[in-house]
Amino acid sequence: ELPQGATQTLPGFSAPGFTKLVADGMYYQHTGRYLRVDDVLEKHLDLRGSAIGLEFEQYRHPYFALDWTRNLARHLAQIRYNEVLHPEDMDVREVPFFEYVEDVGYRVTDLWQIMYLLALLEPGNFYFGSINGELGNNPVLWQHFHQAVFFPYFDQTGVFRVAVMERNVETGIDALIRRYSGRFIHFVRVSAPDTRNFLVPKIQF
Repeated sequence: ELPQGATQTLPGFSAPGFTKLVADGMYYQHTGRYLRVDDVLEKHLDLRGSAIGLEFEQYRHPYFALDWTRNLARHLAQIRYNEVLHPEDMDVREVPFFEYVEDVGYRVTDLWQIMYLLALLEPGNFYFGSINGELGNNPVLWQHFHQAVFFPYFDQTGVFRVAVMERNVETGIDALIRRYSGRFIHFVRVSAPDTRNFLVPKIQF
């Protein structure tokens, strides 16, 4: 079930389902099993949110996508580094020339520049992004309502590109800016997998 205010306009998986599918393919490489849904659903009420947001936690799930992406990235990093990590350890908090806002991230309109700098500074990483902003009514809440997966890279000719995956459909940064101009996006980093052993989880219908 998607949080209130989130709409599924693209085919295939829900946004959370797709980000978990990507994470599960990597997690399985190291453990032989998939991530437990309960672990990915863990809420970090002491790390994010406002007083009014906490009042509507059960009904609106305003920080669902932030918790979800942080949990995916943390569990992947823990098996990679074999240590217990804090839920915020994989947050992208420093990008030159751009100010990070706690639990909010960066402006969607700055995506091209931010992805370019991250590709230069953090080669070998990709990112789960949580799109957020004011949403709903009675009351209006700051809400993390959508997720996407970002793969910035330089192709063989040196041209900078970003593959953006939303609900198993490749869209793009320009499409995100058109749809979410004025909104923000929070990133968590993930080390790219060994694609030789990447196993797409089996889907049963």
